[in-house]
Amino acid sequence: MRRTLISGVLLACAVATTATAQTIWIAPAGAAISYQERGELVQLDGFGFGGVAGLRIGPLSVEGEGYLATLNPDDETALTESVKFKQLDVRLGFDIVSAVTLQVGMSTRLADPEFSVHDVGFIRVGVKSQQSIARIAKVWVRGAYLVAPKFNTGGDAGFAFELGLGTFVGAPSGRFGVLVQYDFQRIDRSVATEAFPVQLMVAKVGLQLGI
Repeated sequence: MRRTLISGVLLACAVATTATAQTIWIAPAGAAISYQERGELVQLDGFGFGGVAGLRIGPLSVEGEGYLATLNPDDETALTESVKFKQLDVRLGFDIVSAVTLQVGMSTRLADPEFSVHDVGFIRVGVKSQQSIARIAKVWVRGAYLVAPKFNTGGDAGFAFELGLGTFVGAPSGRFGVLVQYDFQRIDRSVATEAFPVQLMVAKVGLQLGI
């Protein structure tokens, strides 16, 4: 999976070297994360740091996100130790119309200590809609179906989806500004006939720079 993600990014960069109209941006960001398993039986919250980056060439785009975070268990959770998260997301996009982009991509999330919570990887298929609401601001919403999530601890995934909201406020040129983003993800994992749903909520705030 990681080789496929890297290959997609390298392909987009290769195309960029021959394109005449392109946009590149990066946004170092802080992240607040809330993670749940089995309802509230496992509840972790914490903060981390990472970034969001993107490349656009005409109707084609690639977006990457990643973060490292340390999450601490709530007082009433079944866990007693902190968990370190590593997450990487990649989305490749194609503009269907001016405000709607079809997106496909992959994601991987790793936890340390191993088996403290579930490592998971999946493919995503979804859409993103973006609108400018002023010369200095734009907003977007995106949603995706998560295809065939795989857990290091086994189990099957039923319905799985993610939703995201974001806004950028900054210079009319888009070269710098503030990025605010919120993502919600749910995977209806089950083992035999018992349900073990997984939920993740991530809020990011960063300073976006572009060329």
